[in-house]
Amino acid sequence: MSFRAGRHGFEEYPAGGTLLELSADVCVIGSGAGGASVACALAEAGMSVVVVEEGRNWKPQQFQPSASWAFKQLYAGRGTRATRGNCVIPLAGGRGVGGSTLINSAICFRTPAPVLAEWRERHGCEHFDDTWMNACFDRIWQAIGVTVQAPEVQGDNNRVFKRGADALGMPGQWLARSAPGCTGCGTCNQGCPTGGKLTVDRSFL
Repeated sequence: MSFRAGRHGFEEYPAGGTLLELSADVCVIGSGAGGASVACALAEAGMSVVVVEEGRNWKPQQFQPSASWAFKQLYAGRGTRATRGNCVIPLAGGRGVGGSTLINSAICFRTPAPVLAEWRERHGCEHFDDTWMNACFDRIWQAIGVTVQAPEVQGDNNRVFKRGADALGMPGQWLARSAPGCTGCGTCNQGCPTGGKLTVDRSFL
């Protein structure tokens, strides 16, 4: 069958299990933040890349402001995935083109310099110097539109917390987020229905 570059879902292919054979330099499994950025870097290096994703490709208007719908449609393991150790910690993961960026709150922060120094000194990651990492972050910040939303777009819980911190003289600022078109609807974890959150399926891919 014919194939065109782009994002595709199972509903675009004919019924009956038609086999689709593709040839590429690289196949990336998973279209989340890691997979999408790897695919982008490989494509920029001149390679042909196929990205395979377990979940479907969603358009912003298809998301529903319902936790039960989101757990069923957008979360790996329907939201039951957890880490194992001396306690159980829920570990939400996305299932769809865009991976966990579909369901995260779009909060972005740069790795602090002391952490980078520890990685270099204790773990042998010498190439993670501040200059190189800052250049990487600058590129990512531009690609996914990281910005700080105006106070009127912040949720009521955030505004109450900020007023309390200010009244107590505690330092604090609004968090930077990859949601340049945020309207403040508060349904980030159920898929952004306005497209204001710049998930990796709409940026890197």
